[in-house]
Amino acid sequence: MSDNPQTPPQTAKEIVFSPGTIALIALGLIAITVLRYVGLHTSEMEMGFDEAQYWTWSLDPDWGYFSKPPLLAWMIWLQNVTCGTDEVCTRIYVPITHLFTSIVVFFIGKRLFDPTVGIVASAMYLLLPGVTFSSRLITTDVPLLFFWAIGLYALLNIKDRIYPLTWGLILGVAFGLGLLAKYAMIYFALCLLIFAAVSPEGRRALFSRGMALALFVTLLVLAPNIYWNIQNGLITFIHTADNIEGSGGLLNFDEAAEFVGAQFGVFGPIPLIVLAVTTWLWFSPRTLGGDADVESPNLRLLLIFSVPVVLLIIGQALLSRAHANWAAPAYVAGSVLVAAMLVRLRAERWLVATFAIHIAFQGLVLIGDARASTVKLPGTIDLYYRALGYKSIAAQVDERFKSGDYAAVLTDWRRTTGTLMYNLRADQPPIYTWPPKPRPTDHFQMSVPLTESVGEPLLLITKCNNVDRLNAAFDAWELIEVISAPGGPKYNWVFFLIEASGPKFGAEMPPPDCDRFPKGPHIVPRDQLPPERVRG
Repeated sequence: MSDNPQTPPQTAKEIVFSPGTIALIALGLIAITVLRYVGLHTSEMEMGFDEAQYWTWSLDPDWGYFSKPPLLAWMIWLQNVTCGTDEVCTRIYVPITHLFTSIVVFFIGKRLFDPTVGIVASAMYLLLPGVTFSSRLITTDVPLLFFWAIGLYALLNIKDRIYPLTWGLILGVAFGLGLLAKYAMIYFALCLLIFAAVSPEGRRALFSRGMALALFVTLLVLAPNIYWNIQNGLITFIHTADNIEGSGGLLNFDEAAEFVGAQFGVFGPIPLIVLAVTTWLWFSPRTLGGDADVESPNLRLLLIFSVPVVLLIIGQALLSRAHANWAAPAYVAGSVLVAAMLVRLRAERWLVATFAIHIAFQGLVLIGDARASTVKLPGTIDLYYRALGYKSIAAQVDERFKSGDYAAVLTDWRRTTGTLMYNLRADQPPIYTWPPKPRPTDHFQMSVPLTESVGEPLLLITKCNNVDRLNAAFDAWELIEVISAPGGPKYNWVFFLIEASGPKFGAEMPPPDCDRFPKGPHIVPRDQLPPERVRG
């Protein structure tokens, strides 16, 4: 059968781009990607604590890690051996992967509608504020979105009975690798089941030979990660369950409202409004007619592969918590849906406004990243404090370690552990973290816990110098130095370097967060002096 089914008839309202215009937009998307690489080189952002943790995983390629499946670590490992370990090299795959995802989005829009919708959807995706933000960071969402897009395109071919076994193989590989990137790929299966429940096409695709092959290939790809988890006490699955576990109390309407508000920043204000209105129309008797009719099979499919994901994460926020990026997979199909609605309704002004807002945000990000240490906003907001100061803190720890007779550096916070390991990678001292009880709560407690075989004294870096806390953990300790580093123009990171001996392995050190203690905030305004020194 043909790989290009008949294009739906055009309505009188729709926008139609010439091949030359489409080519020009495509060149613009390549230019955006090039600018993002320029941004990586000019950025002042240091390796953030999550990024540093992922980098440490890449030093030991495996089939799984504490909080995530392994694909991201493999990608970083490849960058380490082919490019290097600095911030630019470690992040180098990110912009190009988003560009490849936007190309797949183009083909989804072209298949479901026409080339004009395809190129608008491609541009919509690449310039989403969430994608712009993601394009300068190492995150599991980057490969996840790529494989989600490939999976969706493969499903369209299986649905239309176009080389179903070939596309079943591709869907299985994409779904398996998507799960190896982030377990949120499982939402794709949820959307597929909904599609099958409401559509004869969906049921035909679900029970096809191509889908059976896709399921077999998925299990084949995922099997080593499942085996790794079994060998390690299902630690990744347990951690994922902990993330989604509800508190058992009242519904968190504030969390849900915060998540919904954040989606205006992830998907963009106009696209989110268009998606919401289209969803409302789907449940109402009103229609817009023609190919903008929400009852049309193509728009219905896009709604099914976007809206349920957002609703699911809103429910998660109500029960517990949800980060703004957790609904990101929804916006692959969502970009195509919004593009189709605005093109078919000839809403040029809305399109121009959308891209103007998104391009302006891209420009602000490029400028802000290049001046991260000096960007000032009103009030107490400091945009970049999570991306600055780690190199200086690591250098001060290294200097103190080398100037004394310490057996190892001891940490009690995974953010400190990861950033120390990354920034001291050229000549890393022995670094351990406080051992877990009753089970690990982060990767470093599983991989580098302090044991009785480690010598003494230890150089502890902590953000909490509470006397009772330290007395509960060590036979003897003494505060050596208070160190700090700018975390942006308004705040300092503040840590305490403590010489400690006689760790009490039978005891559980209280959490490193000092909020419940009178001394020791880890980040303080620039105009305040570091906390006074204490001795135990």
